[in-house]
Amino acid sequence: MRLGKDIIGKWIVTTNEGRQLGKVKDLLLDADLSQLNGIYITREGMIRRKTVYIPRESVVVYGVDAVLIESSESVTDSRTNPIDGWVRLTEIIGRPIDTPGGTKLATLGDMILNAEGKITGFSLAKVSVTGPIADNRAIARPAIVDTGNEDGTMTIDLAKAEVLGMPSETSTFMHAVDMVDDVDLFEEAEEVADSKLDLSQDISPEEELAEIEAEVAEEAAVTETDDVSLEPPESLK
Repeated sequence: MRLGKDIIGKWIVTTNEGRQLGKVKDLLLDADLSQLNGIYITREGMIRRKTVYIPRESVVVYGVDAVLIESSESVTDSRTNPIDGWVRLTEIIGRPIDTPGGTKLATLGDMILNAEGKITGFSLAKVSVTGPIADNRAIARPAIVDTGNEDGTMTIDLAKAEVLGMPSETSTFMHAVDMVDDVDLFEEAEEVADSKLDLSQDISPEEELAEIEAEVAEEAAVTETDDVSLEPPESLK
């Protein structure tokens, strides 16, 4: 997974010609803040303004030094392909994050993306509480109750955010998410998340070797007993 800020400022290069089309100026997100929709390049027009961008589907790879796209024909604009409701990343950075009761928790620092361009969570800045939120300095996307696109303040379910955390493995994270979506299984999801993320109960290599040696010794003892030959009584010789 990576942060959105890691992509901004990268050169945009076509794979078919190796042409540089400029740098990534911003990222375009969907209205639900659940996925990356495109790469913002610029705004054009004096009267009828349009946003020039590259759709997410046209990106080949988000590289370390550059973002590779299929060709210069991948570039489009909001007149040809409308982007109604889309949100720019730089517009939400610094957005306040509260609980439904109005308790201030932090401000939004950045978005966290997986390899498929899905937003799995958000990093935090200016955290004003203690506990798992402060320790992780991140929240999982499913913990968001209101994105804040209307009033400018994001609202999250604090209890759910603390249960989900922000694990490094998306598969473990999504398994916990599926369970927490059912209110009746909230506590069970906490147990599942804890058991999958806590490796302290895993057997060590030394313990595993000791178990193997014990099994081998036990099998050898059984084999030795089976091979014992009995001498017949003197009367039968």
